[in-house]
Amino acid sequence: MITLSNPNLTFSNDANPETVVPKGLTSIAFRPGFSVLSVGANTLVPVVAALATSLRMTRQATPEPPVSGEAAEPPSHGVPRFGELLRRHRIDRGATQRQLADLSTVSVRAIRDLELGKAHRPRRDTVQLIAEGLGLTGQERAHFEKAAGGSANELKLSYETGPVPPPAPMDTLVGREAEVWMLGDLLGTGNLRLVSITGLPGIGKSRIALEIAGFLHREHRLPVLWSSAPTQSCATRDTGSEPLSGLVGAALNLPAAAAAVTLQAELRTLVGDQPTLLVMDGYERAGIDATALAALLQHCRGLRVLITARTPFQLPGEREFPLAPLAVPGERAEANLNELAEIGSVKLLTRCIARPGFRLTTANAPAISALCRLLDGIPDSLQLAASWFMVYTAETLLEYVRTDPFAFVTDDLRTSLRTELAALDHDERALLGRLGELDSWSMSDVSRLGHREPAGCARLVRRLLMHGMARTSAGPDSGHFAVLELVKYLGPERRSALHRLEDEAAS
Repeated sequence: MITLSNPNLTFSNDANPETVVPKGLTSIAFRPGFSVLSVGANTLVPVVAALATSLRMTRQATPEPPVSGEAAEPPSHGVPRFGELLRRHRIDRGATQRQLADLSTVSVRAIRDLELGKAHRPRRDTVQLIAEGLGLTGQERAHFEKAAGGSANELKLSYETGPVPPPAPMDTLVGREAEVWMLGDLLGTGNLRLVSITGLPGIGKSRIALEIAGFLHREHRLPVLWSSAPTQSCATRDTGSEPLSGLVGAALNLPAAAAAVTLQAELRTLVGDQPTLLVMDGYERAGIDATALAALLQHCRGLRVLITARTPFQLPGEREFPLAPLAVPGERAEANLNELAEIGSVKLLTRCIARPGFRLTTANAPAISALCRLLDGIPDSLQLAASWFMVYTAETLLEYVRTDPFAFVTDDLRTSLRTELAALDHDERALLGRLGELDSWSMSDVSRLGHREPAGCARLVRRLLMHGMARTSAGPDSGHFAVLELVKYLGPERRSALHRLEDEAAS
């Protein structure tokens, strides 16, 4: 009971925790911070923020009493009943049901019914709105959405109703046909069960995983369980099967959820021996319970796992697939416009240019080709460069990129390349600088320039390829390689860049 200094007005929230009841008046909805109560026909009494704060603090300190006749349902399968979990999150954040309703745009009645267990199967969009209103992210959100999905039997029913699809891609994949066919065939036949697609930031790991998952879903009728790291974009996080995705995340993510062991057992039961594709998109080794993932593969004999990550997880049976940049045109490729237009990097760049009337011509072909080479055929960099065509011609943009290519790439890519360069020892950096002076080079060039035995040359070249600092040149079977143009820009031949890298490594 809270009483104002005015003896004629006494406010009580005993009857309903979401209302303020002036003595002798009907209930009026209460909003923390400010309210206006009607007294009689024409009198308005403002309730100041102090009263709002007092009521809110009282609500935080005093647990809501259970509704008479409502028995709390016990947690199911180690996951708290959704209503209990919702109420706990709301109280932890010091919010009333009315406040949460305002933040989430879900009605007070719907929130109250969920907390009391009167509504057992909330709509997916309702759960998402409430999670946004509560500010839930990462593991908390995955667990919250999992709790809303119902019991293991309900999940299994939705899983077995039909093959669960992957997220829908937002565009057409360019220049990755060979990779999709190869990995799709190996995973579809079960010849490989654990594949990690690795590569530089912006190289297109998530996008090719979407294409492979779609291929396996269409051609092999595999259900797809897709789980994206919290850092991933929305484009790959909405799968249309949030309870299933939430279960995967809660069972395999680190730090482990309180009920992780139970959730892992539930996931094993759900998948069983049915051929299934599990995609772990954008995770790093430190964010995944590798032991639980390995146990899942052991128990579920039909399961295939596809991981996209900066570096491999180094799990037993894992096959690493380093994703190379898109093909770039040679120095004189613009001589044939039709052939130039079909090269992966050129096709992506020209498709992303949103300037009315733009087309590839003999006049702009040299600049377009040079842009693709300078940006190394990295999809994100090409898409970013395409946005500048609204204000620059191809020739003007090329001059800017030549001056500072890192102004047209993401910060993640710049940081990743610097980290990889700093990890090389002094001799390796010096050799990389000499190789960077060549348009392309072979293993014999590495041996000649580095004074190394064949095995040492092979290890270095493999390391450069696996870590994205070099690429194959003139086709995968040519035996020739090239240092990335972006790496050359930061490479040892630029002394100031080298000194900066060594200073960063020393600190």
